[in-house]
Amino acid sequence: MKPGKKSWTQEPISPELGALNDGPVDVVRGEAGAAFFAPVTPGAVRRLSSSQQDRLAELQDHALQLEHFQAHLDDLVLEARSAGLSWAVIGWSVGLTAEGARGRWGERDTP
Repeated sequence: MKPGKKSWTQEPISPELGALNDGPVDVVRGEAGAAFFAPVTPGAVRRLSSSQQDRLAELQDHALQLEHFQAHLDDLVLEARSAGLSWAVIGWSVGLTAEGARGRWGERDTP
């Protein structure tokens, strides 16, 4: 094992159990040599108080909701463009200029 690498004694994480996500992970090897993924947790997170952990959980929940809504908004913009709406109208509806909307979604635009 390379110096500085962690050695854990747990079984490999199974993707079927939903243990993996899109976050950063370390690939580490257990004692038997099996490789597995271990989520990277910043040291500062491990030192949070209970109240701070609650705030962090709420922040993470809202970030996930925002990601979901952003993906839905992206789909709606593409549908609007396919329906013939101009960038000016789309931009106005989301608080942007036509140029801002085109810059944000234009490369995903379907002619």
